[in-house]
Amino acid sequence: MKKMLLSILLVGLILFTGCENKEQTINDAMKEYTTDYYETYIKGKNLGIDIPEITVANLKAAIERDYDMKKLEDCTDSSYATLILDNDENIKSIELHMNCK
Repeated sequence: MKKMLLSILLVGLILFTGCENKEQTINDAMKEYTTDYYETYIKGKNLGIDIPEITVANLKAAIERDYDMKKLEDCTDSSYATLILDNDENIKSIELHMNCK
């Protein structure tokens, strides 16, 4: 009985840890890619954008950069990151709004 209970707990722990790692990988990739996208396509271009929102679709359409979209393949194109900027147009924080499987 103890072996069965320990086995169930171990499997549950492995599944829980695996899901968290996938979510963290997605979040890290989105933060990295949106920061690079902002620096490449938006910052300093005087586009009049106060609070930039960068979607997965924007990343897929990027022509000057080649992002590894395999990390975001389980996310919808409408998943996005909102960039909070300071007065000098530097990124203070990134809020993720991800819709992934």
